Amino acid sequence: MSSRWAVVRPSLLALSLGVICAAACAAPGTGGDGDGDGTGTGSKHNNDKDDDDDKVPDIDPITGGGTTGSSTCGDGVRDADEACDDGNEESGDGCPSSCHSLENGFICPAQGEACRPFSKCGDGVVVPPEQCDDGGVAAKDGCSAICQVEIGYKCAVEADGSGTSCEKTVCGDGQKEGAETCDDGNSLPFDGCSPLCQAEPKCGETSGCTSSCGDGVLVGAEECDDGNLIDGDGCSSSCSVEDGYECELPKECDEVNGECVLRLPIVYRDFSKEHADFGVDCGNGTGLLGLAQTTLDAGKPVLSGQSNSEACVKSASSFAEWYSDAPEVNATVPEQIVLFETEPGSGVFSNRLNNDGDRYLMPSSEGLKWCSNESGKCDSCTPGYSKCYETCTPWGNTQTCAEYAPDNPVYLDGNPLFFPIDGRGLTSASSEAETANIPEEVYGGGWKAEPGGAKHNFHFTSEIAYWFKYDEKQAMNLNFVGDDDVWVYVNGHLAVDLGGLHVPVEGSFNIADGVVTTVSSDGTPKTQTAANFGLTAGGVYEIKVFQAERKVTGSSYKLTLSGFNAARSICTGTCGDGVLTAGEMCDDGEDNSPEGSSAHNRCTFDCTLGSYCGDGIKQVEEVCDDNDFSDPRNADCMGCAYVQLH
Repeated sequence: MSSRWAVVRPSLLALSLGVICAAACAAPGTGGDGDGDGTGTGSKHNNDKDDDDDKVPDIDPITGGGTTGSSTCGDGVRDADEACDDGNEESGDGCPSSCHSLENGFICPAQGEACRPFSKCGDGVVVPPEQCDDGGVAAKDGCSAICQVEIGYKCAVEADGSGTSCEKTVCGDGQKEGAETCDDGNSLPFDGCSPLCQAEPKCGETSGCTSSCGDGVLVGAEECDDGNLIDGDGCSSSCSVEDGYECELPKECDEVNGECVLRLPIVYRDFSKEHADFGVDCGNGTGLLGLAQTTLDAGKPVLSGQSNSEACVKSASSFAEWYSDAPEVNATVPEQIVLFETEPGSGVFSNRLNNDGDRYLMPSSEGLKWCSNESGKCDSCTPGYSKCYETCTPWGNTQTCAEYAPDNPVYLDGNPLFFPIDGRGLTSASSEAETANIPEEVYGGGWKAEPGGAKHNFHFTSEIAYWFKYDEKQAMNLNFVGDDDVWVYVNGHLAVDLGGLHVPVEGSFNIADGVVTTVSSDGTPKTQTAANFGLTAGGVYEIKVFQAERKVTGSSYKLTLSGFNAARSICTGTCGDGVLTAGEMCDDGEDNSPEGSSAHNRCTFDCTLGSYCGDGIKQVEEVCDDNDFSDPRNADCMGCAYVQLH
């Protein structure tokens, strides 16, 4: 028995984008007479009354009568055989001149109304506020998952309009391109333009920082800053959050081998051991408080007094060279330091030896005193140590010195082999390099020469600058372990003082509920208010870490940060609030269909349209969709208008 075909008018609830109807025809070989000879084997539609073999049905899909009553594209009324009708016959505005399908990058959600651009990230069509669209939503390929150009890339629309292609930019070439917010022609940080060509805020000595809207740094009265001045993407050209969006500062995080890491710019300055303040052999205390002044001058530490023989600093002028670019006495090496998240999701970042969390006991300034176990017990132990070593093999197996162990042994983690510029700078010559000693217990005890006798560059300084927005409700922490000299400044005020030549010591700076607690080399906690550092809620401030490695023994360095965030804003639309935002096909608020609903031409729970004629997906009730010529009974789909009845 042949199938029965008829013209139908389903209710609006069952519509796609317009009324779906049917034309009477039969599939070849099923009893219908496609060519009029009664054999049922013809290739024409059985409603094609003439013999012109045009494969277009002559029955009006709306009235069921002749073609004299067929619909008219461009009359502003979307008929049964139309996927859209915007009132004109012009292409390029979402609805083509045939009205049979939707053009890429557009959506026509309301019957008979004009189409509108639709920014669907990943569809290969760039629709504002998208900056790019490479046909996917993968990150780290130049075009992000929200179709913004990623830092370090520039993107351009393909000649055939098939999306965008992205390529890396060259920061430091003096040409501002792609996602660069600046390019000053060099790769140095802390000069207003970062090594990634992102604008840095302008910070006063003790008055906080300012910046411009669109530079990606959230400062002052800005509600958001996504690194551009594009309206409609959630963060406006005046850096205010737009209706229907929520903007947040994501955790600044890159990924290395599946681990979340924080990359900070750092500047090393390398010195020869002939410099008066480097390669020295004097001073071996636990730190010299007050070596540097309590505030910065032009962003740099200043020596207290004209000289300091105890700390082996010749003069204020020689000290000023430590953190200044002086080609006649040092070499500047810009780099990045990588801080690993200590535990997934913790938001605590730290650099570590080989990223495996190795720890070592802090040696005393007096050197090691060996424990003896010849009589089967420990006769004496160095204060601060919890292990005993065999007299004959001091680097061998260990035993616990329970009766001599201190109540709170001081363990430190980090990198006791911190030589970041080996083979570079002024000391690339072997005559400048020296061997290192490693503190206990990296190799099992005491200060032991590094196996293999590798030679390292010991004579250098490092400088780190980072910016943060002060929030009274957000706890922020910085811990540092290092030798020989370390100073941490917050908003130009000295917060942690580990100055002077010494073995590794630890200091910290912590803010919580407006209270600042600092620990310097004397180990005594000091409590102050945030106001003592000039911090006010909502302000953006600079935190700077200065370090120097001057004495040849070991080189330790550990920096831990948590709660500080300098990422740019990420804005996303809020589905279900009734406000149409980028990436949403529709938003009917409370009228959105619930999850799991498949109602046609309805806005779903995730702000996408349900199935509709013109979406390019053949539904059960459709013979084809979007001019699909694969069906032999219908060479011209004419807007999905054919529905089979049984």
